[in-house]
Amino acid sequence: MGQTIGSIDSHNFRNNTPGKKDEEGNLIIVPEEAEIIKRIYREYLEGKSLAGIGRDLEEDGILTAAGKPRWRPETIKKIL
Repeated sequence: MGQTIGSIDSHNFRNNTPGKKDEEGNLIIVPEEAEIIKRIYREYLEGKSLAGIGRDLEEDGILTAAGKPRWRPETIKKIL
């Protein structure tokens, strides 16, 4: 199965901030997930469309935070 980016789960908001948190409420950076976020930004800055970024993620087997294989442009827009 593909990788899941759980730290940006839109259903996991606490104090209006998405992401995984430690016991003290501080955000935890998950290196594998951070690489996917960097990739999304890089492809966007290179001029790729939201749908194109989604297709690339799907082709590489990267799952959404919800564990789904389909990346919707709206999901990518929220990340950006």
